[in-house]
Amino acid sequence: MELRQLDAIKTGHGSGASVRFLAGGRLEVEEQSLVVIEAQPAAPPPPAGSPPPASAPAAAGRIARVEQGSVRGISEPGAPVTVVTPDGQRTSIAAEGKEAVPFRVRIRPGGKLEVAVLKGSAAVSAGGTTVSVKQQQAVEVSGKQVSAPLPLPSFPELLTPAVDEKFHAGIRVPLRWRAVPGAALYRVQVSDSVGFERRLADETVTVAEYNLPGPTPGRTYVWRVSSVDAAGREGEFGFARRFEVVSAAPAPAAQLVGPPDNAGFQVAGAPRPITFSWRGEAEQYELVIARAPSLSLQTSVLRRKVRGTAFGVTTLATGTYFWGVYALGPDGRRPLFEKPRRLVVARRLPPGVKAPDRIDWK
Repeated sequence: MELRQLDAIKTGHGSGASVRFLAGGRLEVEEQSLVVIEAQPAAPPPPAGSPPPASAPAAAGRIARVEQGSVRGISEPGAPVTVVTPDGQRTSIAAEGKEAVPFRVRIRPGGKLEVAVLKGSAAVSAGGTTVSVKQQQAVEVSGKQVSAPLPLPSFPELLTPAVDEKFHAGIRVPLRWRAVPGAALYRVQVSDSVGFERRLADETVTVAEYNLPGPTPGRTYVWRVSSVDAAGREGEFGFARRFEVVSAAPAPAAQLVGPPDNAGFQVAGAPRPITFSWRGEAEQYELVIARAPSLSLQTSVLRRKVRGTAFGVTTLATGTYFWGVYALGPDGRRPLFEKPRRLVVARRLPPGVKAPDRIDWK
């Protein structure tokens, strides 16, 4: 649709809008943002009797007031884009050189406007102050002040899953990336579309890993990660990777063997030895026995690293337990079970029948 003076674009969760100025340049309004189109203030009329101007008036486009959220744009050579802050301060973003310059603006807490140059170089001007901003740098505009350029955090290197790796349905998909020096947070996005319009996950985490729960089987997904520094400045997302979730899982090569699920053991005096066994090809395993099926550290009664596929335990008191085994390797800790097994240890009662002292019969 055609937009005019004071028309507004408001986007919700998972939606966006593209705006092309007739005078050149464009804006990409990201989700949960509000942008109002403005016009260049009209020049005062020339004094009566003065000669006509030697050139045509400047184009009256390429101005947007950002009320909330984040907007991306393109500043073409000779066609600067003007962004108006919520307090009315005009900020001009002009490409330096002969190439178009992509940029990003967003409203920071407290009403400051952050202007980030994503490629090339641009002159950012506000209140009579102009600062040259290079690729992957950002400035903050507050009132009539433009800050010195600050570096944006780089994007992380993705580690696992490998490109086009396949996962079976019913398991969590572990996403891992290399930590970025100076990063305080990471933003992880997972989608079933290459444009990330529909997102299965959009989470902020403090560590360089995220376990994706419940992806739909029979689909291909893409994922990407960006870094956020301690001041809240977010860098660009890195290259996205694909992975596939298949619908059927083959018979596991490694699994628990014994005791079986819901096994029961009786003890009359000293605790009875219980042997836990499993099948696998790893060099080392971790046996976990806990009071709850989560097998968490808080509920664990035994966590033991074992070389081999069996381990005997004689220290279990009466009660209900849950257990599982993890294979340990260079890629981390991998469970050999879909759900922990349950077992019960009970105390054996004395016989309930007593032989009589005398027996009479006919």
